[in-house]
Amino acid sequence: MFQVNVSVNKQFTLRGLYFQKKVFFAQAKLVTVLQGSILDVAVDLRKSSSNFGKCFKYQLTDTNYGLLYIPEGFAHGFLAFEPNTIVQYAVNNLYNPSTESGIVYNDPTLAIKWHYFDAKKLNLSQKDLNLTRFDPNIDYFPEL
Repeated sequence: MFQVNVSVNKQFTLRGLYFQKKVFFAQAKLVTVLQGSILDVAVDLRKSSSNFGKCFKYQLTDTNYGLLYIPEGFAHGFLAFEPNTIVQYAVNNLYNPSTESGIVYNDPTLAIKWHYFDAKKLNLSQKDLNLTRFDPNIDYFPEL
């Protein structure tokens, strides 16, 4: 089963870093930009991976026609660079609000460089501001 999500964003909207915390609900994502441009960020949360805790960043635009595949076991977020940026992402598992979790965008351990924005103009939801910090001692996905 899969679902396709569409997110419409103001300029300098930052979303994430989100993941579904139980393996049964974990989601792989295929992300593309239909309008505008984003900095897409994925963080490997698979403790057994040699890339555990590492961040991967890609710029996706409506002119480079990029598709980004993010496997299960990763947190995901993005920063919209333009007004009315439309992001589409297909996921391989249905959204389950009871297993949603996330890591705050400015986590000091991850130290993600989001680039290209004036922090005073950043659009963040209260939900994004309330996310927790990354903890390298946690096995976020013990089954993966």
